Amino acid sequence: MSDKVDEIKASTRRISEKVGESVNERIDELNKTMLEQKKRIDNFVHEEPYMAMGIGFLAGLGLGVVLASLTRRHRD
Repeated sequence: MSDKVDEIKASTRRISEKVGESVNERIDELNKTMLEQKKRIDNFVHEEPYMAMGIGFLAGLGLGVVLASLTRRHRD
């Protein structure tokens, strides 16, 4: 009986190590992707500052319209 328990524990440890390695690899890939995207956004903001401000303004305006419509619905 204890042999089976030891076997299950060893199997569980192997699977856990594989999952841990996979998760760490995925985290590294995501960090690399995030850094690349950050560089792209930073370059865009420095190369086209007025366009970036316009996009930010429109995004804020759109968010304001959505929030305003949601708050009006709750009052009625």
